[in-house]
Amino acid sequence: ELADAQETFVREYGLSLVGGCCGTTPEHLRQVVERVRDLSPAVREPRPEAGASSLYQTVPFRQDTAYMAIGERTNANGSKKFREAMLEARWDD
Repeated sequence: ELADAQETFVREYGLSLVGGCCGTTPEHLRQVVERVRDLSPAVREPRPEAGASSLYQTVPFRQDTAYMAIGERTNANGSKKFREAMLEARWDD
């Protein structure tokens, strides 16, 4: 499945760097390399646009009369130290 997905990204979206993450085994990577070794990434024509992005979406920076608020989501599950600071209302931490 990893090799299938990365082949699609190379062929359809022009991905030029493939790899794995936590839990990726040498066998996973062997299959990925076999699958993409001889592929040429799809041609890309990026059109940069200034904006802010999150895990879920991008909001372009455009000047208009609409109100735009930019905030940061917190993840108390990712850090014990951060979670304790939030529970103790230590906002400066």
